[in-house]
Amino acid sequence: MTLRCIAAWITPSMRSPRRVAYESVTLPQLAATIAGKYQLTVVGTPALLDVRFQRITQRHETDLEFLRRVAWGHGYSFTVRGRQLVFYSIASLEGAASTRTLKRADVLSFSFINKSHRTYKAAQVSYQAPATKQLLTQGVSANPAPEVGDTLRVLARCESNEQALLKAESALHTNNMLKVVARLEMPGTTDLLAGSIATIADFGANDGTYLIEDARHRIGRDNGYTTNLAARRMGD
Repeated sequence: MTLRCIAAWITPSMRSPRRVAYESVTLPQLAATIAGKYQLTVVGTPALLDVRFQRITQRHETDLEFLRRVAWGHGYSFTVRGRQLVFYSIASLEGAASTRTLKRADVLSFSFINKSHRTYKAAQVSYQAPATKQLLTQGVSANPAPEVGDTLRVLARCESNEQALLKAESALHTNNMLKVVARLEMPGTTDLLAGSIATIADFGANDGTYLIEDARHRIGRDNGYTTNLAARRMGD
């Protein structure tokens, strides 16, 4: 899943698929370039993540889909809040404290989905560069490691060992991600945004700490101002 906060001002051009090649750019530079096209300010850019791409191609994706794919593959994600494009380190985001408790009496409707998934003890990314024939291989182990689990083997295009390591970490995290997903509709509230951590209570076995990955704020004729959340439980 990805972090999203839907803004009403997003223009049709931002939703248009494109094919563009970028050369010799880092992830922060790529974010700044795309944000600048829409007069957005980049906040929380992973400035220390100096992974440089010799060439990276946007393959018939919207600008935000492309940036999200690249960021997610290297352990980052982002959301659009007002006129800001806010970056997050996924690992540090999941370590943040809960900012609010949502009880059953606070919501209009809800559903919980328990997703089955495989748990891996490690991940390994390998890629052989066509031009140099150099084999790039990097691996990472889960911490804590499950008692039983396979090694996830990923074939992904990499230009350096640093890229390969980041992709291995991201692949392991994605495949070991938490299995309970909540969808809540509640009266509108402006303080629930993508990237927030909330405690969900009074739902029995589904209680826990959740990362809000999608927050949609709507105004309708029937229900007035409502907020729809998609969140996943952490700590399983």
